[in-house]
Amino acid sequence: MKCAQAQKALFSFLSGDRDLDRKTQDELLEHLNHCPRCQEKWQQLQITHQALESLAREEDVPKAPADFWDRLKYKLEPPASTRPDILAKLGELMGFMRRIIWVSKFRRAVALSILVFSLGLIGYGIFHNHDRSPEVYPSENLTGNRYPIEEILYIPEPSDRRVL
Repeated sequence: MKCAQAQKALFSFLSGDRDLDRKTQDELLEHLNHCPRCQEKWQQLQITHQALESLAREEDVPKAPADFWDRLKYKLEPPASTRPDILAKLGELMGFMRRIIWVSKFRRAVALSILVFSLGLIGYGIFHNHDRSPEVYPSENLTGNRYPIEEILYIPEPSDRRVL
């Protein structure tokens, strides 16, 4: 028997598996007598198996107190009397957050509309024709004056001028 075959058979042999026939068991024991590396694996496997068995024994496992499950359930799930208060506070908090978000969105919309309006006014002021003198067309000369500009601008006569 080779070491790889022996190491595979060690687990079955230790657990008392019935898949190993008598011939394979004899070959394994013969291999363990002659191979120091497999003997070391066998000893480590036995120590690990004994440690696991000692942990699995029922008398070694400590018992939980009688009220353990009640206390655990209380810690995981708070009593019903405090639960509605928590849910109410959570609902109030969520409503408050929704209002803040809505107000925030409303403020952003107002600020954006003011910005667009201001940019529109600025654009109108920049690109609009700023010729401040009114245009006078002959068809609009309703008073019959020869110089229609005199209707728009007041030019005092020399006799009306006063010296200060």
